[in-house]
Amino acid sequence: MLRQLSILLDELALDERSVSERIRNVLARSRLRIAGAGKAGERLLIFCEPARHPVTVCRVAPFEGFSPEELQSEVRGRYDAGFSTAAVWEYGGQMWGIFVKERAEER
Repeated sequence: MLRQLSILLDELALDERSVSERIRNVLARSRLRIAGAGKAGERLLIFCEPARHPVTVCRVAPFEGFSPEELQSEVRGRYDAGFSTAAVWEYGGQMWGIFVKERAEER
């Protein structure tokens, strides 16, 4: 099943924790993963597809830096902590990202 989520960017900037949890709940409940995302006007469109492993953590967060080097460093730090970068976009003069962790099935 393919699915599209639509998030108002103003809402995301005001309450990133709540939006993160809402996205995680949809992904976990429907066993989906983020295939891509894009900014369309004042909305973030998140495109989802079936996942092999459930998403256990989803964080929407602003980046501290804006340069390519700063972004790469922050993405690397999150990768080292076990997160995959699912999407990156600019909003309100700041770069934002969605970072997820998936859990492999226990055998």
